[in-house]
Amino acid sequence: MKIKLSFYLFIFAFLCIFTGCVSVFNEHGNEIIFNVLPSSPEVSEKDIDWNKLAEAMNKRLDTIYPNIKHEVSRTEDDHLSVKVSKIPEKDSETFADIIKRQGVIQFRLVHEDSTKLVDSMLKDPDKFKVPDGYEKMSPLDKKNGRISYFVKVIPEMDGGNIINASSSIDQFGQRYIHVSFNSEGASKFAGITGKNVNRQLAIVIDGKLYSAPIIRTAINGGQAMITGIFTKEESKEIAACLVAGALSSKLEIKEIKGDKSNCIPEDKRSDSELLQEDARKGNSEAQYTLGFMYYSGGMGFSQDYSKAVEWFGKAAGQEHPLAQYAIGTMFYEGKGVTRDYVKSVEWFRKAAEQGNAKASGNLGYIYQSGFEGVPINYKEAGKWYLKAIDNGYKDVKNELAYLWAEQGINLDKAKKLAEEAVQEKPGESACLDTLGWVLYKQGHYTEAIKQFEKASEISPKDAAVMDHLACAYLKLGEKDKAKVEWSKALELNPDGKLKSQIKTNLEALGKY
Repeated sequence: MKIKLSFYLFIFAFLCIFTGCVSVFNEHGNEIIFNVLPSSPEVSEKDIDWNKLAEAMNKRLDTIYPNIKHEVSRTEDDHLSVKVSKIPEKDSETFADIIKRQGVIQFRLVHEDSTKLVDSMLKDPDKFKVPDGYEKMSPLDKKNGRISYFVKVIPEMDGGNIINASSSIDQFGQRYIHVSFNSEGASKFAGITGKNVNRQLAIVIDGKLYSAPIIRTAINGGQAMITGIFTKEESKEIAACLVAGALSSKLEIKEIKGDKSNCIPEDKRSDSELLQEDARKGNSEAQYTLGFMYYSGGMGFSQDYSKAVEWFGKAAGQEHPLAQYAIGTMFYEGKGVTRDYVKSVEWFRKAAEQGNAKASGNLGYIYQSGFEGVPINYKEAGKWYLKAIDNGYKDVKNELAYLWAEQGINLDKAKKLAEEAVQEKPGESACLDTLGWVLYKQGHYTEAIKQFEKASEISPKDAAVMDHLACAYLKLGEKDKAKVEWSKALELNPDGKLKSQIKTNLEALGKY
């Protein structure tokens, strides 16, 4: 009798397993049935890859809800079934909306004349024709006054190379999504942004235009920031979907079965509480943001440089380039830590090696000027200034031009850089002074004087400009004018670093 009973139990278990009678879900479980639609008009229902779809959905559930048991399967009537032991959201509908999100991100160029095209469309909509290869899209955020953009239909890049994405908050309390690419994606993104400086790059997620920022410079380092109008929940959902990967088909909710009260209560914690929790869990982006909040006193945090250093340090330890730059700045300024230029250089170098252009520029300045523990090194200064410029940091063009002029090297290149700096910052006396100093070093003294005089009009009490102007006057044999400028400079800067140099020059004239 015992043998027969064991045999029947074995047969029952076998049949249950292979006929779907045994499940990890009890009567309180939930099931959502989805209609499955082709991802585009070009794809027929016959071409739907069910295995790929189920694999992507399983990965999504594992990524977003790692503690929830789930089963994904194709039904006999060609629907997608998702069973979960508990609804991990405030209600079944919210959960269904999250997991059915396709998660397709596209980086698409905006037409160079998009503004003019929109104006033409508004003036005469009947005669207006959309440019070939473009479509009209309206942004979700209309705060900037734009009602439409004309965006390329074919994307420059999609989310296939995204390896990480996280929701975070900037220094103004606005939510954004930080994404990281693999090496292939980083190279691709740098190429796209590098070739399209000053154009707008539309960020399209699931067919919706979230933002269209202007590309100011090539974006290296494999990092990007997606801004737009995001709720706290939406930004996390999108980030999770981007990491888990896009679904190969579109889904529509057909039916929700089960106990709708079997849900996890809605998370009502504030943004600052969620930020701190994410930071404690090791999210480097959250750690960096939390550090910035302590640094700036934003989002209700009390300004605390020591805590800023602590959280910047945690993020920097995970190779976060902005955090590395921030730590370098803290050591440079002596905020929250003892001022230490050597450590500042170490952290700036780490950030610069990851493509942080400002860190490269700071290294150039430190090596050019020399600080305690970091002697002057013009070769290193030039190297880092060049790297900063290559990575799009235009502000150091003037510094590199002046460095080369002081050394009397690369004067043609220095002139080009100085001229570009003057064009980009026409009202800055320092740029005019540098251009004049390069011309002086090239022997073009009359042209140099014109630039020095322009600089002097903007900054009439700049002793350095007066010194340079005097040098140029002297080269043209106008000793009296040179004496006047040096005397004024000495009066304005009696104890400054120019003092001994100016005194020597005046003594050489026999007039001091």
